[in-house]
Amino acid sequence: MRNLFEADSALRSFTEEEIEAIYAAGELLTYAAGQTILTEGEAGDGMFVIHRGEVEIRLPFGSDLVLGRGEYFGELAFINPDHKRSASVFSKGETQLLMLDQDSITRLYGVHPMILMKLLRRTCAFLVDKESSLVSAVRAKNAELERTLDFLRRTREELSYQELLAHTDGLTGLYNRRCFDEQLPRFVERGEGVGLVMVDLDHFKPVNDTLGHEAGDVVLRNVARVLRDHVRKTDLPVRLGGDEFCVVLADVDHAAAQRRAEELRTSIADMPHPGRAHGLSITGSLGGTLYAPGEGIESFIRRADEVLYEAKRAGRNCLRWAV
Repeated sequence: MRNLFEADSALRSFTEEEIEAIYAAGELLTYAAGQTILTEGEAGDGMFVIHRGEVEIRLPFGSDLVLGRGEYFGELAFINPDHKRSASVFSKGETQLLMLDQDSITRLYGVHPMILMKLLRRTCAFLVDKESSLVSAVRAKNAELERTLDFLRRTREELSYQELLAHTDGLTGLYNRRCFDEQLPRFVERGEGVGLVMVDLDHFKPVNDTLGHEAGDVVLRNVARVLRDHVRKTDLPVRLGGDEFCVVLADVDHAAAQRRAEELRTSIADMPHPGRAHGLSITGSLGGTLYAPGEGIESFIRRADEVLYEAKRAGRNCLRWAV
């Protein structure tokens, strides 16, 4: 347990006896993969220390964080009871957390009052570090917003409200095949660095057959969320139909496009879905490429499709890229 509370300064170091007192005052909780730990907006009165595993923090402005063993979250509610949670938190795999709440404070005060001072110092230092990270993330989001506004200025005349509805998939909220067919040539016309990533779900049919179409719809909506969360506003996430998706990437090179495609693949494999409780896995086979100046749109799509099928033949849950 000692390395769970490694000292970052002499003022915030704990003895073995104090660590045992912290564990005695708190409660060890176990969460299954994909389980909700905290929900944004709910009131809380305690913090969590990750004893084992990892958690994903989904922040309101979209830059999700992953925390591992020994890291904290929820410390504001520990310091200020009934503080409303500022983000939702989910377990990435089976995760064990040490929860410290207001009852824990009372128990610690009666045994080791100095522990509370050290905990306060540590949580405050952790908050300062997180604030610095959030400032950097906000600056990055501001830069992305500027790019988005420029994109909107260039395209604001292209789609009316009714056209937008006609270009949207009703189940997932992603753009649909009609939008893809109309917008891909425009992406190509606007400049170089256009990437296309085709996504085909693996083992989707067993979810529908075993759990029904409602569960299948949940899977499709969760995949759509992964796509939205991992692309920029200037990109185009699309549901082509059934369990087939794609993303059109703007202003990328081969390395950046492949990196983002691989992030999509791992996120789809890790996402929560109803089949997990029944031993059913959902992964994605991906194929992608970058537009070659002068080639036709059909050739561009065909090259991405060909490497997608290579990924399927290679055993699925992998990415193949055409250079």
